[in-house]
Amino acid sequence: MRSAGFDVEVHSAQSFLEKEIYPGKSCLFLDVRMPGLTGLELQQELLRRNILIPIVFITALEEPTARIDAMQAGAVDFLLKPTDAESLFDAIDRALEQDTRRKKAQR
Repeated sequence: MRSAGFDVEVHSAQSFLEKEIYPGKSCLFLDVRMPGLTGLELQQELLRRNILIPIVFITALEEPTARIDAMQAGAVDFLLKPTDAESLFDAIDRALEQDTRRKKAQR
């Protein structure tokens, strides 16, 4: 992502919940299985806190129920590893566009 010109931060679920949310255009990449909170648990906690950052899941696990749960909770995309660059960048574009629209609507 950095080589494509994106600013990237890496966090555990807990450290992300403790940080100040970046006010600029952003999105979040989650895996289904992560140490501590799972990606789906973090997504639910963000929704509970009304933190509406667009989420793209990228995982090696083909879990149909996880995909359904993530998408029903508002995930922008649910990609399986390994994924191709085009699918990844399409998901990023959709997530950043969604974030831009939401932030404009809030102003």
